Amino acid sequence: MDPSQPYQYTTQPPRSNKISQLWNSWLWAFEAVALILSALQLMGMVGVLAYFDGRVAQTSAVITPNTIVSVLSTGSKALLLSAATGCIGQSNWVLFADQTRRLLDFEMVADASRGPLGSIRLLFSQNFRGGLLVRLGAFITLLTIALDPFAQQLVKLKNM
Repeated sequence: MDPSQPYQYTTQPPRSNKISQLWNSWLWAFEAVALILSALQLMGMVGVLAYFDGRVAQTSAVITPNTIVSVLSTGSKALLLSAATGCIGQSNWVLFADQTRRLLDFEMVADASRGPLGSIRLLFSQNFRGGLLVRLGAFITLLTIALDPFAQQLVKLKNM
């Protein structure tokens, strides 16, 4: 590269070799594992609720069904939120790779990948010109907030 010449920007990605291809395939592994573990924890919560359905609660038990459901719902929520925000953040780069966009769109997607407040702003924005998947990820981020209180309401204990 000649230092006297200005840098030429290109939209072509650099050539990939075997190591970068392997690295790129592992980038989505965390999100995939997080989604699988989240689904397994939700199924575990259903299994716990089915097992304890109609049974009398033992007041001397060290771990109650409510505790198990709470731990499983919190773990599921954390994993689902982690995967959703990672996908939202990645979609920011995908949106900008396709076409030229406003920096406001970039900022809104970046804020949505950081948590619920940014997701609310993105969902209710009239100015956002992004994809449907970004809005779906923001909606999932907001749904995870409601997971814990509703999971706590699933357990009703009968004392005899």
